[in-house]
Amino acid sequence: TSSDNYLSSLESSYGTLNPSFDPTVEEYTLTLDKYTSTFTLTGILSDEKASVTGLGKYKIDYNETKNIDIVVTSESGQIRTYTVTVNRESFGENEHTSKLSKLEIENYTNDLEPEFNPLVNEYNIEIPINEIDLNINAETFDSEAEVVVTGNKYIQNDTGAVIITVTEPHVEDTIYIINYTKVEVSREGILYDYTGDYQMFNPPVSSEYKIELWGASGGTGSYAGILSEQGGLGAYTSGNIKLQKNKPIYIYIGGQGESSTSISNHSYIAGGYNGGASGVSGGTDDQAAGGGGSTDIRLIPGEWNNFESLKSRIMVAAGGGGGHSYNTGNLDTRINYPGINGNGLYFDGSIGQWQGTTRNTLISQTTGAFFGIGSSYDNLEGVHGAGGGGSGYYGGTANTNGQGGPGAGGTSYISGHNGCDAVSESSTESNIIHTGESIHYSGLSFTNTTMIDGSGYNWTTEKGELINQPTIDGEETQVGNTGNGYAKITPILLSKDNYL
Repeated sequence: TSSDNYLSSLESSYGTLNPSFDPTVEEYTLTLDKYTSTFTLTGILSDEKASVTGLGKYKIDYNETKNIDIVVTSESGQIRTYTVTVNRESFGENEHTSKLSKLEIENYTNDLEPEFNPLVNEYNIEIPINEIDLNINAETFDSEAEVVVTGNKYIQNDTGAVIITVTEPHVEDTIYIINYTKVEVSREGILYDYTGDYQMFNPPVSSEYKIELWGASGGTGSYAGILSEQGGLGAYTSGNIKLQKNKPIYIYIGGQGESSTSISNHSYIAGGYNGGASGVSGGTDDQAAGGGGSTDIRLIPGEWNNFESLKSRIMVAAGGGGGHSYNTGNLDTRINYPGINGNGLYFDGSIGQWQGTTRNTLISQTTGAFFGIGSSYDNLEGVHGAGGGGSGYYGGTANTNGQGGPGAGGTSYISGHNGCDAVSESSTESNIIHTGESIHYSGLSFTNTTMIDGSGYNWTTEKGELINQPTIDGEETQVGNTGNGYAKITPILLSKDNYL
């Protein structure tokens, strides 16, 4: 494997790096003019098999110094860090201005069109129909300047303007205008069914949204060609999150693991889309099934097993393990061995195998079969096969001791849910680093979170009471999800009017 952890180029959209870029030089300064508050760092890897973090678009406040680390990790795991120290030029002691250094609206930080520039005076913004106040954050370059904001409170009309007037005793006033338009957004939830590929939700307006996910179930194992041992049921996760207009998220719906519907010795039974592992049928007539795929929300699209995409997951509802009929009187393994269901934060217990014996299994926030992927039994020629592991934040394991049995379900994850353990942005496929904190490295997190495993138990920081999951229509409850997974995204548009 390659140990090349260099960049071949590094550039900024504004300003000039000092010194000029050299792959062997790791420290640089970048000075921006006083009116430039955003810039983008771009770079090219010397080896396309390496990975890099730290490139992208940045904001810098007036009088702020920002240190940016650009971390390159080689294919073999060796790390090189380039550091760029960024400054903005300042006004001189006798210079005066009535320009703003910053103009933002609370909860609509990136929604101004065009993007804020101190030299641009008029902007447009779309806001949800239930908005009543716009809280303006307007900061000045000049300590003697004063700001007056009008038109931003008790907004009742569908269109209007907020006027920001900046006065400074030594220069002419500057007036900024924000034209707003209220946008009607359906209050109905958007349903996402299984398609076998990722789907996109592009928020029509910056607002709070409720996201609900259901993981897929594992397939059913058979004995002598008769379906008898159901796979694990999918888990459920939900929470409220603030999303920005035109910043899409990506939905990966888990597929149900395939069931073993005929006697086909020494064969693979496919796992469900998005990480469910294949079941392996042995040399007898007890047949295994594939594990269920998890359902998740990502910030980066791509193939379902792309590591950078998996790393960007901010919510995961685990899939159930694949069933395996192992000639034990057709036990209801989902009840006797709940670890085969999609799990909450973790599972540490026993799962049944050949002739009533058990195997110990641990799946958690930091360990399992693989990150985002279940595992399969690795001996296709064995006497007994094994059900495939269900997918999850970490995937469930298959039994590898030759004694058969169903696969374990994966674990679930919600950014901001206590007990969850987020990965570091610098993690690589060969070196996954956990932060010990629940919030994803993007900073996006959920409130009012709920996590219910495939056995119907509620999870806070540990397993709680049996409460069962809501069904997709919200009208009834279910123990766990059967079949393919699905997702639901609902705008939260409660009235904010607290005026007389």
